[in-house]
Amino acid sequence: MEDRVHLLPPAPPPQMERLAASYDLGLVAETGATPNHRIALANKLFTYVLAGVPALISDIPAHRSYAESAGESVRLFATENPRSLASAIDAIWGDEGAPLAQARLAAFRLGQERLNWELEQARLLDAVEDALAPGAAEGAKTHP
Repeated sequence: MEDRVHLLPPAPPPQMERLAASYDLGLVAETGATPNHRIALANKLFTYVLAGVPALISDIPAHRSYAESAGESVRLFATENPRSLASAIDAIWGDEGAPLAQARLAAFRLGQERLNWELEQARLLDAVEDALAPGAAEGAKTHP
């Protein structure tokens, strides 16, 4: 296993997706120690998705909710439980790489089709344009 797990030094944010793309798995091991960490998703999760890299994610409320829609692109493991993390790794690297290949494809699709700023920015700009259009304020509800 020593030849398969690598801990790397930090790199600049604009390089993250390119660097992550060459690796098999991402690790998002939030402990949920604070209320915000229990409800928020870490940026690294989105980096992995955009790089087409499946992620092993800790079993906190935000991650459980995300996993429901992320399909095979993620594997949950029990927070702060090394055996659970090892089982998740074994499951994704098992069966001669088939689960890993499926997970990589699922992560890539998620990054291309759903969690992609190139797509989302058009929706945001359309919503702003609609809100600023002449007559948009006329249809808005007013409170007494």
